[in-house]
Amino acid sequence: MAIYEDQFSEDLDLPQISASPQIYMIASTPRCGSHFLGHILIETGEFGVPFEYLNPGNLKIWRKRLQTDNKIETLQALISRRTSANGWFGLKAHWSQFAPAQREGLLDPLPKIARIVFLYRSDLLSQAVSFAIAMQTGQWISKTQADREAHYNYDKILKAGQALRNQNRKWWNFLLANPTPAMVLRYEDVLSERSSNISDLVSFLDPAVSPSSISLESVSTKRQGTSMNTEWKTRIRAELRAGDDWILKSQYFDPAALLRQ
Repeated sequence: MAIYEDQFSEDLDLPQISASPQIYMIASTPRCGSHFLGHILIETGEFGVPFEYLNPGNLKIWRKRLQTDNKIETLQALISRRTSANGWFGLKAHWSQFAPAQREGLLDPLPKIARIVFLYRSDLLSQAVSFAIAMQTGQWISKTQADREAHYNYDKILKAGQALRNQNRKWWNFLLANPTPAMVLRYEDVLSERSSNISDLVSFLDPAVSPSSISLESVSTKRQGTSMNTEWKTRIRAELRAGDDWILKSQYFDPAALLRQ
């Protein structure tokens, strides 16, 4: 898998602050636009540098670069380097990264997570195809290069869809049982109505921050879909087996269910 090297750059480090940081988390699944959303928030200059700090592979590299003794010290060092002037530190995590970190108690010594943004993709088939391609090519970010070719495989796409659906359900059950204020955001809405959705997101994270309009062109990371994605989706629809039609159904998570009293 190609590593997104830019995330480790000192150019993204922020001046250290004396105030106690507040943490927010983008709760995501693979191929739902979480990296794209992270870059949008970076550009606001108000919400830290939200990357996959709980990713075991990334943590290993961070620990070596920061010369820390363990994972907790590494996360604490990251907070000191990636917190914006107003005190916000952001991280994004897939369920497969968050659940092990929670079991290990990695987040226990850190400030409590104050806000959660649940980002999901309604079009499960498109997400599953993108996930299956990325798992084969090793290219997870537009700025990295593929190191292998991808080949169509019906069962691998269905398996990817099942994994994504299960991760979303686990996130949803966690959010329903957790009192932390949470917001639901659809990938498709971020793309189609960006200004209004980002304004709502900024207001949710911190009402003291004035929302600003950001053009799609200003974000350095880009969408990765190609003609291969379209071809695979067309083919799987034509070959769909009985009982597999669930992958064609839109995912939906009702924002009203997370409204806190």
